[in-house]
Amino acid sequence: MAFDEALTIASIALNVALGTVLVGKRIFRHFPVFFFYICFEFVSDSAGLLVLHRFPGWYPLFYLIDDALDTLLYLGILVEIGKNLLRYNQTRLSRQRFVAIPLFALAFMLALFSIGRTTPWGNSPLAAFYYLQTQEVEVLEFAAFLALAWWSSLRKLRWPPQELRFATGLGISAFAGFIIAILHARIAPGTWFRRLDMMGTIVDLAVLAYWLYVFWVVDDSVGATPALREKPIVAQRDGSGHPTP
Repeated sequence: MAFDEALTIASIALNVALGTVLVGKRIFRHFPVFFFYICFEFVSDSAGLLVLHRFPGWYPLFYLIDDALDTLLYLGILVEIGKNLLRYNQTRLSRQRFVAIPLFALAFMLALFSIGRTTPWGNSPLAAFYYLQTQEVEVLEFAAFLALAWWSSLRKLRWPPQELRFATGLGISAFAGFIIAILHARIAPGTWFRRLDMMGTIVDLAVLAYWLYVFWVVDDSVGATPALREKPIVAQRDGSGHPTP
């Protein structure tokens, strides 16, 4: 068994374990997008192994589709966390939510500029598109995470424990993927190129293990977060425009 296949099998096992914990602790009710993401990762990893062994010629196309769907779910999780932050802080949606759009554009441009030039990958159009999409996806995810962090900081939002743990894992994964994208752009495809990909997979496994530990071992029954989630609270405002209890 190849090392990268062993990493994929480990990912499948961790996703199953994490999904079980999310259901057992009923966390999936408050994070349906994230739970769907974990289920999707299990299905895509399992299908990827099948395609790789039975239909290897179709694997590059399968990976492109899988990577695009993975990114859409990643962005959906960030939106879900943002909405939970607003509810936890008893804040109405306002025009300030549009601040996240220029923040995302700024982060995307800075991240894209950091990558710089790209190393050409053969003469195949599919291979070139595969390579460029991989880079753009990492930039997109990292920029979206930065936008969420900057937006919550500008609005001075307090982070509940569960959202903070989810965001910590997502941030580590996005940062590692961004660094690997920068290195990919500066080396030619080969042995080290593939090793960088496996390093990224190892980071993702570490993130899954971190989530599994904190949601399985750490008790979230203390604090106001569960109560706020069971009954959403919207702040009322008096005549001066200030929130009232």
